[in-house]
Formats: sequence, C-alpha cells, structure tokens
Amino acid sequence: MFNITANLLFDNKYTMPQKCVVDKIITISDADFKKLNENLLEDHDFIREHNEIINNANRNEKEDLYHCLLYVPFNGNDGLLVSCEGHDYARYSAYIPCAKQIEQVIEQQDSIKLENERLFEIYDFTPCKFFLNDDSVERIYFNPDADAGGQFVSDTVSLVALINAFATSNNSDEFWEYFDSHAEQYLTDIDTTEFASVAEEYAMSPYDFEGENKKTMNGLREWVFQQQANQTLSQETDMNMG
Repeated sequence: MFNITANLLFDNKYTMPQKCVVDKIITISDADFKKLNENLLEDHDFIREHNEIINNANRNEKEDLYHCLLYVPFNGNDGLLVSCEGHDYARYSAYIPCAKQIEQVIEQQDSIKLENERLFEIYDFTPCKFFLNDDSVERIYFNPDADAGGQFVSDTVSLVALINAFATSNNSDEFWEYFDSHAEQYLTDIDTTEFASVAEEYAMSPYDFEGENKKTMNGLREWVFQQQANQTLSQETDMNMG
C-alpha cells in the first residue's frame, strides 16, 4: 500500500485531482489491459475479483482518500489507477505513466522495510533519547504512526534556542512546546536504507538523557548553565590575553 496523487477521471467525463491510496498492484494480460483502457465504463471480471479489497478499505478509512487498484500489463511500463467504489467498472480512473517503475520501487521499499523490522527483535525503540553536542542538543525518537509504517525523528535544537526556552517558559509544557517549534527536524522512514544506521546509532550510542520529564529538563538546564559559564570564561580569557 502506498499513497499517490492523481487526476482521477470520473465516469469518463471530467477529472478531479485527488489523494489516493493504492491498496494493491495487479498485473493483468496485455489484452485485458488494452480492454480496460479502451472500455473504462464496462464491467470487468478482474475488477470484480478485487472489489472487496477497496470496499473493506473504504469502510475502515477515516481520511478523505480514494482507495484504488493499480493495474499494470505483463508487457509495458504504464498502468491504470482504478477506484470502482463498489462497481465492477472503473468509475474513477487515471492513466499512470511509468507504473512498472513505481511497482519496482515499492517492492524494493517493502523489502527494505521487512529487513528493518527485524531490528525491533534486537533493540528497544520505546524511549526518546537526548544527545548533547558542543552547541546543540539532539532528540531522537521512533514514531510508529508514520505513513511509511514507522520512522525515526531527529530534532536538533541550538544552545541559543535552549537558553531562550528556559528564559521564556513558565512550565514544562511551554518548554517542550518551545523545543518542538525551534527544532530542526530530520525524518528517516523505515522503508529507507538509512533507517538501519539511525537505529543502531539510537540503540548503541551513549545518550545523556531519556524521556521528556523533569529529570531531563533539569539536566538540560544544568548543561545550558555550564555552556554559558564556559563561554564567559573563554571570553574573559581572550580579553586577558589581549
């Protein structure tokens, strides 16, 4: 399953740009693909056979998305995106160039995702962790609700931003809200090759704090004070030497 935006042709009359979910990629004969392409509003057995996939998806879907099947021929690169909405014909359809390449990419991503999912048998990705750098702090956590099926989220906040966070926040909620809004964020999806290295970094690298809690806030505050003191000492040393 993957998301795609397409200009869906409604009942072969007019187009509607829509966000779609491809629930399944189905390979059919070249003859059937030609028949589908030339007779969108006729009933087709290969649509009837997979109708229930879309019907079940639509019953479970809360978002405003069109659930579709992507038909590709045995030979050829292009495909047809079909949303039948309970019918046995292509009520909504869109011609998708290079659909075979899309299929290959999805298969590769699924393979990578399956390999990365095995890391959950080795490591615990539950807590968020904080790593202190010279002039910034990095928070890394795993988000299981991402569209890809999971992703690591890396938020980097500068020392200056942390100083302002402590200076302007009246409570922990305001502090973490400031932290979130001033973070430089990088996402690593579970179906990418980079996921494994980020997972190992998260699991194996020594971290400074764990969880968004009072202990972490106090530790960050002490680190900020120490960094400010070091900067002041360095400036005074430079002045004396000058």
